Amino acid sequence: MDFASKFTGLTVGVIKTLPGFYCATIGAQSLIADSNSSNSAALEHVLVTATKSGAVDLQGVPLAITAISADELDLSGIDSIKDLPLLAPGIMVSQNASYGQIYIRGIGTNNVFIGGDPSSTVHLNGAYLARPTSVFTEFLELQRIEVLRGPQGTLYGRNSTGGTINIITLKPSDDYFSKISAELGSYDKTAISVFVNGPLGASGLAANVGVSHKQRDGYINVTYPDNAQGKLNDEDRLKIQSALTWAPSEELSIELTMDYFTGDETPPTHKPSGQTSTGGAPPASLTPTHINDPWRVALSTAPDFHEENGGANIKLEWQINQNSRLSSISSYRQLDFDLLADTDYSDRAALITAISEEQTQSSQEFRYNYAQGDFAFIAGLYYFEEQYESDISVQILIADRTVFHPRQLEADASAAYIDAAWQFHPQWNASFGARYSREKKSLMGQSVITTAGSGIELPGNPDSESWTDFSPKVGISYQPSERLMFYASITDGFKSGGFNFSDNQTYEPETIRSYEVGFKSEFPEQRIRLNASAFYYDYTDLQVLSFIPEAGAVRISNAADAEIRGLELELLMYLNDQWRLSANMTSLDAVYVDYLTRRANTLIDIEVSGNHLNSAPESSFSLVSDYTQALSGGSILYRLENFWQDTAYFTAFNDEASRQKPYNVINASIRYSVSGGQWNVQLYGKNLANKAYTTASQDFSPTGINELISPPRTFGIKGTFRFD
Repeated sequence: MDFASKFTGLTVGVIKTLPGFYCATIGAQSLIADSNSSNSAALEHVLVTATKSGAVDLQGVPLAITAISADELDLSGIDSIKDLPLLAPGIMVSQNASYGQIYIRGIGTNNVFIGGDPSSTVHLNGAYLARPTSVFTEFLELQRIEVLRGPQGTLYGRNSTGGTINIITLKPSDDYFSKISAELGSYDKTAISVFVNGPLGASGLAANVGVSHKQRDGYINVTYPDNAQGKLNDEDRLKIQSALTWAPSEELSIELTMDYFTGDETPPTHKPSGQTSTGGAPPASLTPTHINDPWRVALSTAPDFHEENGGANIKLEWQINQNSRLSSISSYRQLDFDLLADTDYSDRAALITAISEEQTQSSQEFRYNYAQGDFAFIAGLYYFEEQYESDISVQILIADRTVFHPRQLEADASAAYIDAAWQFHPQWNASFGARYSREKKSLMGQSVITTAGSGIELPGNPDSESWTDFSPKVGISYQPSERLMFYASITDGFKSGGFNFSDNQTYEPETIRSYEVGFKSEFPEQRIRLNASAFYYDYTDLQVLSFIPEAGAVRISNAADAEIRGLELELLMYLNDQWRLSANMTSLDAVYVDYLTRRANTLIDIEVSGNHLNSAPESSFSLVSDYTQALSGGSILYRLENFWQDTAYFTAFNDEASRQKPYNVINASIRYSVSGGQWNVQLYGKNLANKAYTTASQDFSPTGINELISPPRTFGIKGTFRFD
């Protein structure tokens, strides 16, 4: 809380300087445009494409967006979306085994299995990553990341109720260059990447291609029943990325992007807490062996995980005339993975889970952009289809029972949307939009329980269901000067309905209405950029999860409503020509307002209205300090990062046994860059205080609560060489 209170006092003082405006709310943003810009103390224009209307100035977009450059990601050593909360407000990233769970402003889901969909989405070069296992793909030579907070029902459609994260890879250019990066780190980490970019003759063709490979030993020591020792949470990952652009004429451009990722490693591991959800102890026969070391566990079964995913996008743009542009975005993606996990996460042989999944998806979007004078609009058509097979088996060893859940899902979704803006006064703009969506899902498969050699089919027949939705939005913005803008909006969003894979029963979509106000400001003379937003969400028909022990499965139902109130601030400040500070802060009040539920294996209704939503801490704060020291042949950049988060709960019951208390993580790095930017070397340290913390827990095991283990303190050195 000390960090938050100090930052609040500083920021309120800054906000009071805005002409005629006082706001007692807070939140933050940071961006370095490229590797040569960190020595510059001038505020730079940041361009984003999140509005689908071409590259526009971030400060002129009346939405809560954070843009993070490739250099900023590199300075922080961020190679996947897992660490984005350091650089963007309102985000919490967690995972169940290798399934990603993204929460934006308190909106996310722990329903990661077949039949369900995310509540906050990830897009790679415009392609929606439908399965939560795909979202942790490695970063390789990015252009930037854009984080859009709040429902994106008009432009992005289904499942972006919390917001969306856009990952944008580097586009080919006519400038030839190549880059080689090599890294050594703790736990025998080795990583190397090679990237080449350049023109292909004089025909308007340009291309780039990159390859990266990373290996690291596990940082968790494990003991098995035969006293065998091992390592968990290791890494062995390969990423390939390529792009090709062709401009056969001034009016027509074609862009092809492709990516491939494979990983062969152990899945993320949990540690038993030795407590049940109510704070008691499991039965003596199921109580895990207590181990004090946060990074040491004992398991009865060795886990394993293998994943392959990849895809291709083709984007065609035709500039019809100076006012009109027609775009086509086609995408195809594929995912395969196999998972074996000891899901009681202990040396008690209670639960073993095996999952094998195959998924393909394709999408097509047609988009028409028009702009003339004071009026502009985007109109689009979108189609998405998915084929998804999942085989889940859960061995309930303490009951001598195995449950098999073979399932096949087919889904298709289509939508039509429009988003328009009208400047009806030199300082005033109005925006309005709407999206009509239709989707259909079909789930097939029959669950079977086997006991003592005999099998029993569980209830549940093949079924299909369709849903429709209309998501409108309206907004207004006022720009009294070039450097100051106020905005307000009302936006709807929805998340798809789905199926419970245990019995093929359906649940309905969940919906949200957002009310948001904010401002974006710059003070060039003081070299300060300050953006803030305040929001209120009316969240209805939440899809909430409960566990059914006898079926070895989860059940989703529309059992709750919620309200979310929040404040965010993003701050970028140059204290002088060498010293830059960037910060962000989020304050959330995310609570259930109508939710009556039961614990597993009980028939007692419990009122949890007023409790906090999962993974929605009341406050979080980050501060990044960069100091650049000029030398005769180059420069040294000293970087210090601090991330603090308030208490987060992981179940609707807000149990003390299933929460993460406030914690703080500190990172630091030193980077030397030669003049001209031909090469740099960086020393880094992460989690310097060696803080043990968790971002998720599981309460379905008979052995008690299990908490996801986060990385310990690590050090490393990385060198990057560029050849032009």
